[in-house]
Amino acid sequence: MILDFTINKIITKKYDLYELTRLAFSYYEKYLHQDEEMVTKILYVLDRNLVKDIVVYDVRDRTPLYDYVIITTALSSRQMDAALNYLKEAFMITNVEKGETWSLIDLRTVIVHIFTEEERENYAIDKLLKNVPNKEIS
Repeated sequence: MILDFTINKIITKKYDLYELTRLAFSYYEKYLHQDEEMVTKILYVLDRNLVKDIVVYDVRDRTPLYDYVIITTALSSRQMDAALNYLKEAFMITNVEKGETWSLIDLRTVIVHIFTEEERENYAIDKLLKNVPNKEIS
């Protein structure tokens, strides 16, 4: 991302771009879209479990700690457990913060929150992130 920013700045100011900089960017460019592929896979896994109201927040320009926050609602504790188990299998997760009404999965660059309906309204994380752009769910 730093290379991408630097290259865009160089091009905007109409400076010469060194060949090594361009080569470095082309080498690392594949890593720029890895998180989007992970989000797509997470959405596929969550969609199998009949969770509802999935929202993906793009926080790349807000924090250096992670790129996306996914918030969803499980219809019951059993569905939350099923969603967690499917995510554990798909991403080989060993540690999950699981509560009765809220579970948090840290996938390094993506944070997943699974709430019961009442707790999602209670914690209102969606309201905290209301000014953050949503990623389109396809």
